[in-house]
Amino acid sequence: MGTFNTGILGNDTSCDIYEDFYSEYNNGKDPIVKQKLQEYSDELTDGDEKNNLLFGLSLAAWETNALPNDLYEEIKHIVDSGNDLEVWEKLGANKSLLNERKEVLKIFLKHLSVPIEKKVRRKREKTKVIEKPISITQPKDKRCTFTIEDVYVNDKYIYSSGIIMWKEGGGGILNYNKPNALIKVLWLNKNKVCVEYEKGIVFTRQLTETTFYSDKIEIIYSEL
Repeated sequence: MGTFNTGILGNDTSCDIYEDFYSEYNNGKDPIVKQKLQEYSDELTDGDEKNNLLFGLSLAAWETNALPNDLYEEIKHIVDSGNDLEVWEKLGANKSLLNERKEVLKIFLKHLSVPIEKKVRRKREKTKVIEKPISITQPKDKRCTFTIEDVYVNDKYIYSSGIIMWKEGGGGILNYNKPNALIKVLWLNKNKVCVEYEKGIVFTRQLTETTFYSDKIEIIYSEL
């Protein structure tokens, strides 16, 4: 039978659909059971996989107080008829494992027969923002800083931006959508800066000057 244990989630098949259910659940999607039954319709025709899929799905549904009666009745039939034990025996389980699995299924069915008192709450994914510096430069007098960075949210690239900041404030200068692009910033003098960029970068924002109070900086662009 390969690597397994007798628990309801003691195999890759039941774990996969269980985790898949929670991925949808934590993202606020409903209803999920019907959707998963449709998505796994091909796998559910496999006699060796069907029970584990239904067990994993029904466990997740029960934990979230979303177990439909027809799914419960199907699980009850699988357990009461001995079908799951027949599948395990066909796949090579010995008597000791069969007895252990039988007890697990008995307890599992008992759990499913009574609605859970406190359902599992949705776990919203925390937003993780990473700003990866591409270039950080200053004019000779160091009164401001020009930073270009790639922005990632939950490890997914979103956009690249360039900002000029003084101690008291500042603002955005440029935006484009190409991670890890070759881009250089050269200060020609204290009030003029050149942005050199690789071919293929398309700017969605491209200011040619910025002013903070009376301090004006000119920005020119040059393709490498």
